[in-house]
This record gives sequence, structure tokens and C-alpha cells, in this order.
Amino acid sequence: MNYDHANFYWRYEVTPNATVEIHGSNTVGNSALGLTANQYTGLLVRITAGAGQRQERTISSNTSDVLTINGEWDVEPDSTSTFAVVEAGWRFGATAASGPVNFDVPQTGLAFVEICGRSANVRNEECAVELSPVTRYELGGGRLDTGVPGKPIFGLDWAGDGTVVVAGLEFTSLVNTASITSGTFTMYYWDEFNSPTPYALTSAVTEQATSLIMSGPAVPGSLSLMQIESELVQVQSADQETGDLAVTRGAYGTQAVAHPQGTPVYPLGARTAVLPFLQNFFGSETSGEYSYTVTAPHVRLAAAELFVTNAFGNSDVTRRSLVDTLDVGIRTLSGGQISLQLQGIVAIQSGAVPPLFLDSQRSIRDVYAVVGRAPQGDAVTLNVTVNGNVLCPLTIPAGSRVSNSVDGFALGPIAEGSEVNVDVISVPGAPDDTPASDLTVMIRF
Repeated sequence: MNYDHANFYWRYEVTPNATVEIHGSNTVGNSALGLTANQYTGLLVRITAGAGQRQERTISSNTSDVLTINGEWDVEPDSTSTFAVVEAGWRFGATAASGPVNFDVPQTGLAFVEICGRSANVRNEECAVELSPVTRYELGGGRLDTGVPGKPIFGLDWAGDGTVVVAGLEFTSLVNTASITSGTFTMYYWDEFNSPTPYALTSAVTEQATSLIMSGPAVPGSLSLMQIESELVQVQSADQETGDLAVTRGAYGTQAVAHPQGTPVYPLGARTAVLPFLQNFFGSETSGEYSYTVTAPHVRLAAAELFVTNAFGNSDVTRRSLVDTLDVGIRTLSGGQISLQLQGIVAIQSGAVPPLFLDSQRSIRDVYAVVGRAPQGDAVTLNVTVNGNVLCPLTIPAGSRVSNSVDGFALGPIAEGSEVNVDVISVPGAPDDTPASDLTVMIRF
């Protein structure tokens, strides 16, 4: 009544509009959100469509995929509902008695704003906010895709705990990224439980060679990629009878080099994961914090690739070599360690510590030893044993408290139930020498 003009307010939607997959009397969520814990505490969540539409509540906490609100919903949202996280306050945009009405919104990476129009009288007394319409508007008048997206850029992170994290996902341009709904991530790896590799070159190969023969078991029919030292080799065809392989050298940006006879060859397995995305995800504030964790323990990754899919199809594939590391790949391992401890003076003896039996099969990161008091006059040498067989030798030099470190990749895995122990081979023995004391052998996984 007594209408004189209308005031218009706006606020950003800070997450893309998402379908409700998870809901309760005080929760709402979607498994593809990928949020940081409690990053949206104090903001609002609004039900934008479906059951419970137009309700909005303050967020008390959030996990990676679920928002918890203060209080409860009047109408609980369900699978017919959509929701978005929005700013807690409205910003003034413009006032007018008739349309059209124009106002500016600062440019950001966020894709949507919500606009609220409120009728007012001559004294600028507005009607109730609850009665005023709220409309979602895509900035730029709507960012629509007209073709397939560009090649994605991605990074990888790993902590040696059996996982690989896909992160830093971006594009050189946001053109044709609005309708991206998935990414297909493939990694190529050597299973360390199969170490040492039974395959080796039967003869030397030059850097120009386009075929090779390797010794070992029959080549898997699905084999597409191999690792030879720090070179990746694409397999085009394989003769199962002769073992002759037609190959493309220097795959995934690696350099084709000569390899001598007997060089180990690692046929690589492949594993694919699908990364889910919400529409209009890229360019939003949330996209900068995106990560996806793939569980893949006890493998050495040699290469990875990624493409994304929108309404028009698949992007070109981005391929990355991972062999330019000290480990000639990314070792995912599994995390954890065991300690074999000998208190007091370190003397020559077999089975120097109480035996330790491994609870599960493990690949080894490295092996080293430390002592509480350094030997003087001569070194301490010892063998780490598995089921009575030497796993690796260690030497603690005179005057040092730490031994050499043995890389675990070449040692191969330790089987479940194996007995691990230490044999002390030699210690300082001259009259003026000082023995070492308090020995600890560390095996990290």
C-alpha cells in the first residue's frame, strides 16, 4: 500500500547452486562441494528451489560436504531442493520508481548474485523482507558454453601416507567451463608389491630405436605405457610370441635416451578416478580451494593425465610426467614405521633385538640406524634381516651417531608375518676405542 518506489539490494552466492544429496532437520549438503571445514561459519545457506524453498539459515559449522545450521528448518529440504551459501548481509544497489534499474556489482570470481526488491512508501518505509522477492542472477548476463573446454592445468600433492591429492585445478580461460560436470583423472604406476621387476632389456637400445625386446613373463595385453629409467615409452603393439614391442619413445614429455642391456623395465598399470563438479564451479571462490584425494598405497607413480567434460564433450588431455624426482616417480607408500631397539653397549651378536613380526605387507621408504653414543676408533656395521636373510647392511662411522640411509625401493616389499631383526657384524675393538650404545634401527614405510 502507498507504493512510491522500490529499493534493490544484492549479495553474492559464494558457492555454486547445488542439488541436495544430504539433508536432516538442521543439515543440508552435497558430496561434490569439497569445502574446507568451517570455512562458511556465520554465512547463510538459502534453499533456492524445491522443498523448503526461500528458507535461509545461519551456518553454525560445515564439513567438506555438509552444512549445519543454527536451529532447524521449518520445512526440511529433500532431493527436490537446491541450495547455495550466500553472504550474511545485503548490499544496497539502487532505488527507482520504475524500470529499468541498473547498478554495478564489483567483478570477482563469483558467478551469481541474489537480488532482493523491496517496495517502499514516500518515507522510504519498506515492506517486510520476508515478503520481498529474491532473484538469482548470473553475472555477465549468463556465462554459457558454446564448445568444449580448454585443457585443464592441475597439480599433485602427496604425503607418503598412501594417498595422492589432485589440486590446483585451473584453466588459462574460463570460456566453456560453466557446464563442466566431471574430470577424468588417470595415473600410471608400478605396484611396489611386484618389486623387483621381472622385466629387463634383452639388448641395448639406442635413443632412435622404435622397437625393443624385454625378458620376463608374457607382456600384459593391456599394456600401454612402460618406464625405463627416467624415460616413458608408449607401447603401440606387442608380439606375444617373440616379445618384440613396437614403441613410441619419450612419451609424456620425457627424453628418449640410450639404455644398456639388462636395464630394468617397469610395465605400468593404470587407474582412473572421476572428479565430480557442480555447474558454474570454475571461477567461483570455492574452486580455488578444490582438492580430490585418491587412495593408492604402495605404488610409484610415473605419469598422470586429466581431461574435463562439459555439455559439448571432452577437453584435450593434459599429460604430466612424474619421473623427474629423486625416486624417478612419486612413491605413495603407506606411512608408519617400526623401530628395533637395543639398549646398552652395542656388541657383536646375531638376533640382537627381540624379533618383530610385520602385521601386513609393506613397501619400504628407507632404512637407517642411530645410536645414543657414537662409536670411537672404528665403525659399527650391522645387517637388517628379514626371516634370517639380509635385507640391507648399515654402517655407523666412527664419531657419528647416524648410519647411511638405504633407499627402500630396490629392497622390495616385506611380506605379512615376516620376522624382522638385526645382526651386529662388527664394533670398535681396540683397547682405546669407545663402543657405541643404545642402538635403534628405523624402517619407514
